[in-house]
Order: sequence, then structure tokens, then C-alpha cells
Amino acid sequence: MDCLQPERRDTPIDALLRRLAPRVEVSFRGQMCNQWHVDTSGQGRMTFHIVGHGRTWLHLPDKAPRALGAGDILILPWDSAHLLAHRSDISPRFGHTEISEMISLAAPSAGTALICGYLDVDPATCRLLRGTLPNALVIQANEEPLASLTQLLFQEAARDTPNTDPLLKRLAETLLLFVLREGMTRHPTPATGLSAALTHPRLHPALDAMLAEPEYPWTVAELAEKAHLSRSGFAQRFREALGRGPIDLLTEWRMLHARHLLNEERICVPEVAERCGYRSEAAFARAFKRIMGYGPGEARRRE
Repeated sequence: MDCLQPERRDTPIDALLRRLAPRVEVSFRGQMCNQWHVDTSGQGRMTFHIVGHGRTWLHLPDKAPRALGAGDILILPWDSAHLLAHRSDISPRFGHTEISEMISLAAPSAGTALICGYLDVDPATCRLLRGTLPNALVIQANEEPLASLTQLLFQEAARDTPNTDPLLKRLAETLLLFVLREGMTRHPTPATGLSAALTHPRLHPALDAMLAEPEYPWTVAELAEKAHLSRSGFAQRFREALGRGPIDLLTEWRMLHARHLLNEERICVPEVAERCGYRSEAAFARAFKRIMGYGPGEARRRE
């Protein structure tokens, strides 16, 4: 008799990451030689830097310089001012980039190999991530699958052919999703944000239920019951942890889930509306546009 395996359910963090739909732009890649410094902040976008070989120093305002070496991956989720430089003992000029010499990644190893760029996610996702990630996240790619993905990324970047960019972006997206997951599960739990709520002894049962069943017509009273709190006490603690009410967060989550259903599972808009808890397609379309900034019919065209 065959044994039935229990259905595997996503953790809330995995569920969020599956719906991120990030878009990567590689701004430059190469080996930095001699004197150089790089600051990619000021664009209002998530920034990333990946070190292939060599060493660089991360300068942040009011922080001691930090050495980054081969395999270190840096993400700055909130567009923080920063400087990567060839030395630790410089006076950082934040907002400036100056590269005296950069050679191809295909050339023999010299200097510091870097791949840098931007990771774009929609405003709804940014609101969910707020408070969940530090201002500067550094993960060492010394274990699988990060080590292999990083190696593949630099191998592909070194090819520098017309067909390189699409695969390079996909590899970078995959690598950075792994890094974000590591960051959300490894770094010390913050006082606020999604990670704080997911580890809160009272809030997490309600949040788990909300994220697992976005189609259910949740009320604050039902969610409060799962948290074993009064309706007002639950709403207050939820707002303190996440900066908004439970129904506001539920709506944001439903719209991320809707985009996933539209783009990844190719489900029609009326069915997506129903699977996200809406009886009216028009009400769903209004909510989607308010949260995402564009209508559900445009979602697939933006991919």
C-alpha cells in the first residue's frame, strides 16, 4: 500500500518570495583596478553588488568600513547611501562613482570582480518587506545553491555576447531571491515588519491563516479569534507590528497573489478575482489598480 505524503505548504516567507516577481537590471560588470569607488544609491531602487574575486570595502554613513571578499553578496533594500571602494582608509564621497580602470571579466584575474545593479519590485511588495530586511544585507555565498549560482553568474557575465543579458538577468534574479530568503530568515528579528509579525506568539497564527487562504472573506473579528485577542487588542498589536490594519495587509497580499495567478498560472481575470476573495470583478479590478498601480489586464503585458 502506497503511503500518502502530506501536502507541502509554503512557509509565509516562501509564499511571499514566490510572488515577488523581481526585475533585475545589471548596471555594470567588470574587474575594478587601481583606485575606484562606486555608489549606486539615489535611484529609489534596491541595489545589489556581488563580489567574484578580490576585495572591496563597504562604507556606510556613521559605520566602520567593512571588508567584502569573494562570494560576498550585498543588497541595499532601501536605497541607502553607500560606497564600495578599493581601500578602507578613504574619506567616502557618497553619491559619487569614480572608476580609474575597469577590465572585462573575461580577462585574467586582476583587481576586484564585481557585478552590480538594481532589483526592482513593486510598491506593494516593498510595503510588505519594510522592516523585514536590514538597511544593508550581506550574505556569503559559501554554501549551495548560492555558491554554484554565483559561479554561473560570473561565468555567464564573462562571455559578454549578445545572448548573455537575458540569461544573466535570470541567474541574478534567482540568486538574489535566495539571498533575500536567507536575509529574512537569518538576520536578527526586527521589532516591526513581516518577520516580526510572523514570529509574534499572538499574531503569527492569524497572519499564517490570512496568507494561506487569501480567498476566504476574513474579518478582523475572525483573525482576532485566531490570535486569542480581543478585536481591538488584535488590531492595535497588528498595526504596531506592521504599520497598517489587518484588512489593508490582506488586500495587499491578495493583489500579490492575483498577479501570481495572472502571470504564472495564466488564469483569467474573473477566476482570479474569485480566488482572491472578490465576488465582483469590477471591485477586484479597482483594488488591483489601487495597490499595484496598473489594472489586472495590464499585468501580463508588463512581464
